[in-house]
Amino acid sequence: MDQIITTIISSLCIIITTVTALICAYLNKKTKQLEENKLKIEKEKEALKSEVKSLHNGFREYVYRELLDIKSKVEHLEDVKVCKRCKRKKDV
Repeated sequence: MDQIITTIISSLCIIITTVTALICAYLNKKTKQLEENKLKIEKEKEALKSEVKSLHNGFREYVYRELLDIKSKVEHLEDVKVCKRCKRKKDV
């Protein structure tokens, strides 16, 4: 009887050890996947930051060009005078 109980207990210990090892292997695999996903997300985040910075710089350049265009139009309008007699615009 003692031998049967000892056999059952040692069998249960082997089963528990095996299940524990399987759970640890699964958790290690999932942890590795999570770390890889974290690295991918960090790379994507850096790429998005770079893209946003590029878009911001592009928008800034666009606004600057538009302002220069408006400035040149205003300067041209300042150079145009209206003739008092004929009411025509003429460049000065």
